Amino acid sequence: MKRILTIIALALAIATGASAQRLQLGAKGGVNLTNFSIDKDAYDKAIDSKNHAGFFVGPTLRYDVGMLGLDLAALYNQQEIELDGEDITTKYINIPLNLRVNIGLGETLGAYLAAGPQIAFNIGDKDFKDITNQVSEYTLRSSFLSINFGGGIKLLKHLEAGICYNIPIGRTGEITPGDAAKAAIDDVTGSSDTKTGTWSISAALYF
Repeated sequence: MKRILTIIALALAIATGASAQRLQLGAKGGVNLTNFSIDKDAYDKAIDSKNHAGFFVGPTLRYDVGMLGLDLAALYNQQEIELDGEDITTKYINIPLNLRVNIGLGETLGAYLAAGPQIAFNIGDKDFKDITNQVSEYTLRSSFLSINFGGGIKLLKHLEAGICYNIPIGRTGEITPGDAAKAAIDDVTGSSDTKTGTWSISAALYF
């Protein structure tokens, strides 16, 4: 995690010393859909879970040099998960740093591919206890690292629309089954790790 923060700080230092024509400040927002999974198959079958749409918004920086570029953002991200009929809201500050490959399609239209690390800091509730008979406890990590893969289109040098999939590195939380779930599981060995990959669709306006 310290290495990621160092990379982000270095990127900011480079960007702030760059030409104003290459550096653009903007605002980004969009919607997301959580892909929630439980590591243990038996637990996943016993505990009913559903994914819901959420949203994200925040400032972003873009720095381009020819076909290559970087983008860095600080996004408030809110996601919804339903466990056994009960809604759980998670809140994070996401800081993605993406390397970009720009593809020119004319003076007013372009495209890009992007990939890079992201660190998420939990700013909401971390422990959800006694949720239902199926779920005794759901605990979130205070922070976790993930990787973004995506792309999009650029319009008039100031507008962007993109799609991205975020893949967590390691677990993002831990779930403990309740009495009803335990009764349906033959071999109960305690809690199980959970992961929350995320699809997102975004729009950005650069000034």
